[in-house]
Amino acid sequence: MLQEIQTTGSQVTVKLGGSMYAVDAAALRDAIQELIKKDNKNFLFDLSGIDYMDSTGLGLFIYLDEELKGKNGKLVLKGLSGRVKTLFERTRLYDVFTIQS
Repeated sequence: MLQEIQTTGSQVTVKLGGSMYAVDAAALRDAIQELIKKDNKNFLFDLSGIDYMDSTGLGLFIYLDEELKGKNGKLVLKGLSGRVKTLFERTRLYDVFTIQS
């Protein structure tokens, strides 16, 4: 699921692939929290490689968005397509997040 984490200055890019289930979301949350503890505040999540995400994945991004906003940071999602894009649209979260195509 987690393919790559790249840090450039204050920008952290997280590339994900495959499917995101509850156990994957928990592991990703832990990894991102460690980066936030190191004062990283701006995250770009590349979801172009994600083919499935359950509600736990949605909950993770909601949690991280709130966490980062509280630290004057920003969360951006990129590359939503297929079922994942539909999931964000149906839950109306597509309008809540900053999303790049």
